[in-house]
Amino acid sequence: ASGKRNLVVRLGKDKAALVYVLLLAGAYAWLALGALAYEAAGGLLWGFAGAPLAAFSAAKLWRKRRDTPAIVPAQAACLGGFVIMAFAGGLGYLLQ
Repeated sequence: ASGKRNLVVRLGKDKAALVYVLLLAGAYAWLALGALAYEAAGGLLWGFAGAPLAAFSAAKLWRKRRDTPAIVPAQAACLGGFVIMAFAGGLGYLLQ
C-alpha cells in the first residue's frame, strides 16, 4: 500500500465499510432527531430527499467493499446524497 496509513488501511476494508454505513445511518438519524426535538426545525426533514442516494451508496459499498474500482459509483452517490440532504434540509428550514 506504499506506506499509506489511512483509515481504510488501518481498519481493513470490512470494518471500514461498516463504519461508513454506520456514519451514513447516524447522519440521517441525527437529522431526524434534530427535526423532531425542535419544532422550529421541522423543515430539516426535507433533507431526507438525499436518503435514496445515501442508501444506494451504502448498499453498493457494502456489496463491493473488496473491489475498490467498483465502489466509485458509491462515492459519487454519497456526494450527491450529501448535497441534496444539505440543500433540501436548508431550503425546508428556510421555507417552514
